[in-house]
Amino acid sequence: MRVILLSWRSYSAWKASFDKFIPKLVVMCFHNWFAGASLGLLPWMWLLRPLDHLLGRPVEGVVREGTPPITEVSGPMVWLYHQSLNHRRQYEAWSPPTTTWIPENEEDYNQFFEKVRQTVPKDRLFEWDPRRNTMEELCEFMEIRPCPKRGKPGRAINTWIFERDFPVASMAVNTLRLFLHWVNWRLCCAFGRVLMNRCRRQAAHKKPD
Repeated sequence: MRVILLSWRSYSAWKASFDKFIPKLVVMCFHNWFAGASLGLLPWMWLLRPLDHLLGRPVEGVVREGTPPITEVSGPMVWLYHQSLNHRRQYEAWSPPTTTWIPENEEDYNQFFEKVRQTVPKDRLFEWDPRRNTMEELCEFMEIRPCPKRGKPGRAINTWIFERDFPVASMAVNTLRLFLHWVNWRLCCAFGRVLMNRCRRQAAHKKPD
């Protein structure tokens, strides 16, 4: 086991970044929750497997082989699977009682990193600093040869990542999810009409002659 420790920021720098990130995260999660809710009212995701087989098994290939990385290649089918998985696994992990641990003060923040340093052998620990470390150093630590990347990593965007990187897949999946909201609404209306008609007929039969 190898551990990459992201200890490059001070507590104050981390806290400032965290406070700036949370509002954007809330907006993104609300959007994903609203759009993805259309898949939860009825078991639409049951159609994913037969549809995946029909389209060449792109999802099955990623799940079984782990390649290509979904952060680098993500078509509509894989994007849909990944987003639905977020609702059932990732967002759940952010809710009590499994909420991700957040340090309350500088002492807790520093103690966490120090505990990792004391627990993990030095030859298995890499304290990664994206401002000075290169991808070659990371590959060397992970024993990845040849290294597929070069130089220092670019500054990452931490919200709406998949929407920015895969706009076609994002647009296709969001269109589908909004369309399913309409389908769900129409089905609910049809069910309501059937129920109302039945209630009216029963009420008519109960009227005295």
